[in-house]
This record gives sequence, C-alpha cells and structure tokens, in this order.
Amino acid sequence: LVLAAAASARPAINRLQAARPATGPASCTNLRSYRLRSGAIGKVANRLWQASARRRIDPAKATLEQLRDQPKIPSDSDEGVAWLPFSALDGQISSSQQGESEVVTVPVFPLGSVYLPGAQEILQIFEPRYREMYEKTQTGDKMIGTMLVKDGKMAEYGSLMEVTEVQDVSEQTNDQIKYVVVHDVKERIKVKRIVNPGNLQDTSTFLQAEVEILRDSDEEFKKKPVIEEDLSEAEWGCSEIIKVLADLQEDLQEPVRFSKDVVSEINMRTESWKAINLWNSYMSQLHTQKYNEMQEATTKVIMDHFKKIGREVSGRVEVNFNDLPRDIQDEVAKITLRFQEATRKIGGGPYPFQRLLQANSHKERLELFYKLLNEHVQGLLLKKLERKK
Repeated sequence: LVLAAAASARPAINRLQAARPATGPASCTNLRSYRLRSGAIGKVANRLWQASARRRIDPAKATLEQLRDQPKIPSDSDEGVAWLPFSALDGQISSSQQGESEVVTVPVFPLGSVYLPGAQEILQIFEPRYREMYEKTQTGDKMIGTMLVKDGKMAEYGSLMEVTEVQDVSEQTNDQIKYVVVHDVKERIKVKRIVNPGNLQDTSTFLQAEVEILRDSDEEFKKKPVIEEDLSEAEWGCSEIIKVLADLQEDLQEPVRFSKDVVSEINMRTESWKAINLWNSYMSQLHTQKYNEMQEATTKVIMDHFKKIGREVSGRVEVNFNDLPRDIQDEVAKITLRFQEATRKIGGGPYPFQRLLQANSHKERLELFYKLLNEHVQGLLLKKLERKK
C-alpha cells in the first residue's frame, strides 16, 4: 500500500495536537525519586560504584557522577555543533592550524548524515557534479571529504573517506543511478576554507575544500598499553555501561539489541570508534523498526476501511490521503504522532554523532558517548520497572 500526498496529513496532525490537553514537562525530581526507589536501578548503581571504589581515581579526571549530572541535550538540537563560519564559505582561512597537522585539498560531498572513522559507507551517485567527482577519483586521488549539511548550514568538522570500489550501474538503472561507491572512513577533518565558494550556489561542479586532518589532543595517551587497572574513568565508564545496556536489552527481549559477546570484547582505548559505530547502527535500526511499525499500522487502518466499504484490493495500490474519510485521516495522523513521539524518545539523528566527531580528544569523546549510553540505559530501566507493575 502506497499512501500518496503524505504531507497532506499535516492538517489532521495539527487538529489532533490542538485537541490534546496541555501537559508540562515531566518532573525531574519525581523521576529521580522513582529511580532511587527501584531495586533494579540500585543494583546497577551498586555494580558501577563498587567497581569504581576498587580503582585508582584521578581527581583531575571527570568522575562518572559528574558525567551523569550533565544536562541532557535533545538529540534534535544542534547545540554544541560547530557550523562553518561565513569566512570559510567566502574562501578565506577560517581558523589557525593546530600544531603540526596536515592540510590537504579534497573534493567535498556534503551529506545529511555523519560518517564516522572506522565505518564503511556505500553511496549511490546520480547527480552530474558527483558523477564527475567520482570519475576523477578513478584516475587520481581517491580521498573525499564529507560534511554534515542541515537546514542550509555546513558543519565545520567532517570525515575523510577513501574510495575503495566504484561500480557503474547505469545500464541496470536506466542511468537513474550512475555509480554505487564503497568508502572506508579514515580520519576526522576540519574545513579551513572552501576553495571554490561560487559553487555553493552554482551546482555545475562539486565543491573543493582545504581541510586539516585532525588528531586527538591525547593521541599519545591512546598509545599506552591497555591495562584494566589503568583505564581512564571515561574508558572504564563506557566499557561498563555498554555491558549493562546489553544485559537490559536481553532481559527485556528487545527486538534490536547488541551481542553481549561483541560488547564485552570492545577495548574502549583502541576501539572506541568501533563502539560508536555500533551505537550508530543500533540507533538506525531502532528508527527503521519504528518506521516499519508505523507503515504496518497505517496499512491496516486503510485496508480495514476498504474492507468495510466493500472495496477489493490486490497488488500495489496507491491511495491519496485527501481521498480518505475524515475519521481515517485522523487515525493515520494519530499513528504518525505516535511514531514521531517514539522516535523522539529513542533519540539519534545526526547531531549527537556530529558532537562525537568534533570532540577534540579521546577523553572528551568518551564522556559524550557515556552520556548517550547512560540516557538509553535509564530509559530501559524505567521500561523494565513499568513491566513489573
């Protein structure tokens, strides 16, 4: 079932939202009391704090308690995201170079997603300017820079990707798609300036930029031998809480969950990007699951309506939203609202990953990652408690 003119559902959604009783934000005090009354949460807290007490805690490092007490940034907020200043868009150098870091000129592929070091990404290429760009990578430098673009803004920090495979699929797709390209994401980068700023408006060719290849400020620390007793507070915190998360997912029989064997073997000093990419994949699968549930619920409502009015349906059917009766429109709108609320609670989106990408150090990145994991753990703990009622 294909529901056409989905944007037309907005008036129905607005009607439902206007009819909802006004509710204030959830009380943080009540939520905190609820957590403290929970035996299950107490057990997890004891597990973390007892292990913490056995370790050497450096007062100069952020503690888990400090990390927990940080205010939550909504996943749909770009707070803390560094956007490219106008000077860089005008072709001027945007900032000073950091130390001995390398600066290179690369073609730029602005995208609506964040690509993280260690990941392998597959893109379908159809626009003429990007066809040209990938044709050049087959005979020259295979490095491409990608930056997040959102609401007309381009992020200052991005990733350097290496093209590892280009497949021409123009014959199979009637030239709707020219290439399917496989990339390995290699490094974090920071845009110094756009070399051809005129092509921000004139899209006849791809952008190019001078970018700085970034290294973490604590890169030398990451090279130290990994000894359990010498893990930093942030490394240890992420290692522990991702195991707690996997345990909760199994206890709740979550349809999307981590492999406990995989997360137990991740070394947060040498494989932190592996853990973050695993989290990125997990969040994407959660959103896909909710979207599929919305599609199934919408199809059922409309098919039940057709059955009621005696309309037989077989094969592919296209339905115009405006042709549906008012009560069915409202049912579909309710499903859409539930989907929006469910995905809002899940979080995700590009901004949390953009903040991880632009973190200046391994320690800072893991502190941010810990917050994301901790928020999700708290949500699953509450879900577990609610099931016990």
